Amino acid sequence: MGPPAPGSTFAFVKIGPHQGADMSYGIDPQESSPGHAGASAPSFTPAAYGRQPYPYPTGSQPGEPVTFAGAVRNFFRKYAQFSGRASRSEFWWAYLAQVLLLLAMAVVWVVAVVVVVTRAENSAGGQPNAGAVSMMFGLLAVISLIGLALVVPNISLTVRRLHDTGKSGWYYFLSFIPGVGGIILLVLCAMEPDPSGAAFDA
Repeated sequence: MGPPAPGSTFAFVKIGPHQGADMSYGIDPQESSPGHAGASAPSFTPAAYGRQPYPYPTGSQPGEPVTFAGAVRNFFRKYAQFSGRASRSEFWWAYLAQVLLLLAMAVVWVVAVVVVVTRAENSAGGQPNAGAVSMMFGLLAVISLIGLALVVPNISLTVRRLHDTGKSGWYYFLSFIPGVGGIILLVLCAMEPDPSGAAFDA
């Protein structure tokens, strides 16, 4: 750029502290600063987990810490709800409740088998009682039906727990990897919550 032509005039403009800053993507840092009059307040502010740091839409299910009873209640209340999130406490309390239920059913099944075998040994012909055998198989059918009934809420709970970690529910299919799939899924479900999981609320 050459020297100014004779007779031309100049206007000296004072540059403020922000006017010489980066203007990338057409955004003036001064206008985007919190103290600028035209700046709008952010829609959410960081807060402790479980204290609703985001403006949840109506009908959302944020992952909030719950008690054992609350986890069991949500497990059945959200039977087939795949949207929203589930906190670690909600996931692990429900997991513990199912383990206890399965242990109880296993104990009942073992007791039933022992009773049938004992009666068969004490009978004259060494044959098990038909009624006892029917009861044993009926109990097995009930246990199987309970196990099937828990499949859908288990999947939905795991999907919501993945959402709470900021991951898509499609990660559930990692559990189908032979040998290590279940372990990978449990590790993912044990991760800390991620606020970005609010995107999965509905």
